[in-house]
This record gives sequence, structure tokens and C-alpha cells, in this order.
Amino acid sequence: MGALILRVSARHGRGVEFHRIAPEGMTVGRGLGNTLILPDPYLGAEQFRLTPAEDALWLERRDRTNPLRVNGVARAEERVALRPGDRIETGRSVFTVLDAEAAVPPALSLDASPWERLGVWRAPIALALVLLAAVLVAGLDHLRSTGAPQWDELALSGFTVAGLSMAWAAFWSALAAMLRQHADFWAHLALAAAAGMVWFGGAEASTYVAYAFAADAAAFISTVSWWLGGVLMFLLLWSALELATPLHNAFLAACAATFAAHTLMALQDVAERDDFVAQPQPVTVLRAPFAKLRPGLDYEAFDAGVGALFAGLPEED
Repeated sequence: MGALILRVSARHGRGVEFHRIAPEGMTVGRGLGNTLILPDPYLGAEQFRLTPAEDALWLERRDRTNPLRVNGVARAEERVALRPGDRIETGRSVFTVLDAEAAVPPALSLDASPWERLGVWRAPIALALVLLAAVLVAGLDHLRSTGAPQWDELALSGFTVAGLSMAWAAFWSALAAMLRQHADFWAHLALAAAAGMVWFGGAEASTYVAYAFAADAAAFISTVSWWLGGVLMFLLLWSALELATPLHNAFLAACAATFAAHTLMALQDVAERDDFVAQPQPVTVLRAPFAKLRPGLDYEAFDAGVGALFAGLPEED
């Protein structure tokens, strides 16, 4: 029989070791006199001996305290013939006999993700998403206004969402570099910009739908904003942890972080209710083309009424 390797692992652990079986054999156990010493408290001082022969690899039991299984079947014999591929279980350890001369299977290739296939186009696409998010936010601010557009304020809202996206990407890229992970700045930037567009667009759309069709518009908007914020927070955290950290289970970490953040926000909301004083709510005005969602709303008449209301007030110096 050719050269053999013994693969050693813990039954409930993740560590794996490989040991070459010498032609003269090897002993396995907890004792310091063994060829292979294992810190398994359920192994004997010398649990068994492996001796290569021309026809098989022979396992000789030296300690019968622990049961021994070969390929899942309990074996009570003093000597057991083994071949490459056989699996031995005793104590808390698992041993697998491998043929050292067997052909090694080819390495598995990981297909590039759709984002990685974009190559040099990743940076322009990420920047275009940031610009689109800034324009969207500025446009939504304009829709919420009833007077002449204040271009400086609209530009500031666009710069704000662009700056937040840049800061998010820079933070996670720097963290990845510190942890010696692959720092993909453009991936983080694209995800942050997309999340910003979905958040602001979704929140604004829910506002119009609520005032058009919902009887309790405030409660509807609050509920939609809560769930939309939670989903987007989870997706952003999950993707960032996957890209920038070596966590084995970024999904659960993102779930825990999102749950903790929303729990704290809920507790803060409950604590602030005692200090809340109800105020008269202003009439909600929807600019065209969304005003048609609410029948009976005459924006021009409302604007004229507001102008007449303030016409008699003295002007400030």
C-alpha cells in the first residue's frame, strides 16, 4: 500500500490536522510517548496503533475503554483492516485515512460577482448613483415646498445625501484596510447611494399615498418609515459586514445590530411621549402633479386664501 495520510479533527470542532503515517507505523493517544499526541480527554493513554502493510492499514486497539467506530459501524475486534477513505471515530476525535498519492481535485473557482464583472465601470456607476440620489433628494424637497424654489437649500439637501454616502463608503473601506480585508470603496458607495434613493423616494411616495387614500395618514407614514428604515439598515449593515470584515455570520450580526438600534429608537420614542404637547396640524398641501391624488384639493385657491390671510399684516422692516 502506498503512502498514507491521517486526517485528524474534533467531532464537534473546526480544527483539522494532517499527519503522514510512517512506514513503521504510529501510535495515537493522550500519553506523551505516542507518535501523535492529542488533547482529547476521552482517549486512552495509548488508544490505538496504525501499522501499514502491503494489503491494508492495520488498526490495533490498545485501550478498550472507549467504543470505536469505523465508517459509522461499531467494531470490537482487536485488529481492524483499513483502506484509504475509511473513517475512524473514538472519544471526541475523528480520523480519516487518505491516500497521499491520490490525485488532488482541482481547486474550485469562485465566479466573479456581477459587480466585479463591471471592472473599470464600477467607479463611474457608483458616482452616477450618488449624483442621482442627490438630484432625487433635491427634487423631493422642491415638491414639498409651496413657494419659489430656494436653490441654495435644494443644493444643500443634495450635497448632504452625497456626503453621507461618501462618509459611509470611506468608513467601511478604512475599517476593511485595518482588518486586512479587501476594501471596495466603490461597492460601499454604490450601496449607500442606492439605499438613500430607496429611503427618500419610498418615504415620499408613502406620504403621497397616505394622504391620498389612508384615513390615518400619520400612522401609515410612521409605520412605513419604520419598516422601510429597518429593512434598509439591515441590508446596508449586512453588505458592509460581508465586504469589510472577516465575520463568519454577517447575516446574524446585521440582524442583531438592526434589532438593537430599532429597540433603542422605540424606547426613546416612548420616553419622549410624556413631554409631547399636541399642536394644531397645518393643512397638507401636495404640489402638482400629486395634487390630483386628493379630490377637492384646489392648490390655487388655497394659495390665494393664504395670501389674503396675511395681506393685512404689517411688513417687517
